Amino acid sequence: METDHAGDDFSAAKQNDCPAVDFRPAKRWGASKQDVWSVINEGAEASRIKPCVNLRMLSVWMAFLNPGDEVMLFEPYFDQSLDYIHMAGGVIRCVPLRPPAKADFAICWSSEWTINFVELEQSITSRTKMIVINTPHNPTGMVFSREELRHISGICVRHNLLLLSDEVYDRLSYVPFTRVAILGPDVQQRTISVGSEAAAAVYEQSLYNGFWSQTRTLVREKMIRLCQVFQKLDLPYTIPEGGYFVLVNLAKVQIPREYRFPPHIRDRRRDFLLAWFLIMELGVAAIPASEYYSPEHACLGKNYLRFAICQNDDILN
Repeated sequence: METDHAGDDFSAAKQNDCPAVDFRPAKRWGASKQDVWSVINEGAEASRIKPCVNLRMLSVWMAFLNPGDEVMLFEPYFDQSLDYIHMAGGVIRCVPLRPPAKADFAICWSSEWTINFVELEQSITSRTKMIVINTPHNPTGMVFSREELRHISGICVRHNLLLLSDEVYDRLSYVPFTRVAILGPDVQQRTISVGSEAAAAVYEQSLYNGFWSQTRTLVREKMIRLCQVFQKLDLPYTIPEGGYFVLVNLAKVQIPREYRFPPHIRDRRRDFLLAWFLIMELGVAAIPASEYYSPEHACLGKNYLRFAICQNDDILN
């Protein structure tokens, strides 16, 4: 589906994310997803790409949401989506991805985080307009399986909902990646797929120099090196199946009782205190995972920090 119905003003405005001159990766982005577009479109021109992923998502919500329409998000979610959905008049409803019971004391795979599909379907109301998925998922690194996508898309078909699929990390998937739009005509008709302009820009190069395979190898090597540190510290973490980030469970880490936090941090959740402590005492920055949750489910993230490995080797070391 086109995401051009709204957001024309963004194309005309100056943007920091990408030059607005005649840079049109629509053909390359479409061609890089031939398994999708050969089924859906007669040509890649049917896909219109906006300057950056955030603005493309916003243009979708501006185009399809009416005031009061509900949007279903899986928690932990990409937090910048919240303001954009509210800007479009939408109401956010959340269903959490749940970590396995062993996650507090043992290493697990991102595929072990699960969706309660009964809970998801029971959360849908007469005002629900859309379900949003992000695969590979930020911050867990979970790559939604074909079976999970069938469940989600089936719910969308039964309840006549749109399905917005954020696939910005699709080329950083380390397991087989399924594009939800190819799961059948009834799914394709209600799916809006959002991709990465950066991925499109290097697609032509990857055809002859193996850019993406080399990048996946490089990212995984960095991931393994970082995770070896957590293993030595006996800190459980979630092994990502996509993306460039690792969720680490720091339930075992105890902050000294006498440690003094500034007033604006003192009353925050435990993961915020951990993040502050690490950056101030060790110079290591991480994102508190509860920031990716609604207040109702923030307790699920209180022991997690998200670490990114998109750094050069000197910084990572």
